[in-house]
Amino acid sequence: QIGDLIAVSGNIGDAALALRILQKQLSFQVNDKFLDNYYLPNPQLNLIDGLASYANSGMDISDGLLADLQHILDSSDKSAVIELDKIPLSATTRAILAKYPAEINNILNGGDDYKLLFTANAANMAKLQQKHAIYVIGKIEAASSDKIKIFDADHNLVKFTIAGFEHF
Repeated sequence: QIGDLIAVSGNIGDAALALRILQKQLSFQVNDKFLDNYYLPNPQLNLIDGLASYANSGMDISDGLLADLQHILDSSDKSAVIELDKIPLSATTRAILAKYPAEINNILNGGDDYKLLFTANAANMAKLQQKHAIYVIGKIEAASSDKIKIFDADHNLVKFTIAGFEHF
């Protein structure tokens, strides 16, 4: 719905960066716990029941944050505004970004996070935030030619591509 807030249920990008490290596409010293984000994802099943009563849409982030958000927007004929600095990132992912700023594209597009992506009106989102650690990252808007707009902390428009996993 227009005006809904967009939220995620945890850190984004850890699994994608772990895979890039494992594939030797990225050189960064990490511990086994960080690599477990790829090997042993932790879907937040405890949140699913609560979402059914409050959310207007939702799905898991398996194909990448932007690709999965695009699925929601396409099915509802809406657009979204995302605040880049609101996307939750682990300390390790922040450290990787400090060394490799271009990895933001892999964080936004990498899959296998298995966090939940959902929308809800502000009142329902507040109720969910009282019970669960969730992170509001943006807002749903009326359909426009730019399905997703991302702004940085200084409100500058961020250029990006959507390159999440495609099944076909």
